[in-house]
Amino acid sequence: MVMSKVTRPATPPSFAALVQTFFAEHLTQQRALSPCTVAAYRDAFVLFLDFAQTRLGKSPVVITLADITPELVLAFLDHLEHERHNTVRSRNARLAALRAFLKFAGHRDVSSLHVIERVLGVLCIMAGSAICPTAGLWKRNSEIRRRTQRPLRSNPSGSYGSKG
Repeated sequence: MVMSKVTRPATPPSFAALVQTFFAEHLTQQRALSPCTVAAYRDAFVLFLDFAQTRLGKSPVVITLADITPELVLAFLDHLEHERHNTVRSRNARLAALRAFLKFAGHRDVSSLHVIERVLGVLCIMAGSAICPTAGLWKRNSEIRRRTQRPLRSNPSGSYGSKG
């Protein structure tokens, strides 16, 4: 009788290890992004980790993917807009960095896919037409709405807004 070995699944990488691999390998080697883009992503992460540390009361070293909830990310985006007075463009750039990291993390830590999926879903809705034009909920952000409104061709008065 031959006994087969029971293989245990590999331990998922820590949040810190994922962030390090994201910056050291993924962005620079695999995606070959420019140093300016990598620096912008780094700055976004510094802001996010500082915010998360204050909000969660945890050092960035002990933060896990499970700590990155939709509520935390939404609060971060509000913080950027209302307390740091970032423009929508700056907020969306930081949002793009978080989205890129979460997509990367989903490929490296499949055990956290449910958490990542929830956050990516909220981010897509929050980003509106700037990142996810098919989300349909872009009216959440009044500045994006104001900047993207065009007169409707089917509206004889040429007023702004939707048909519905």
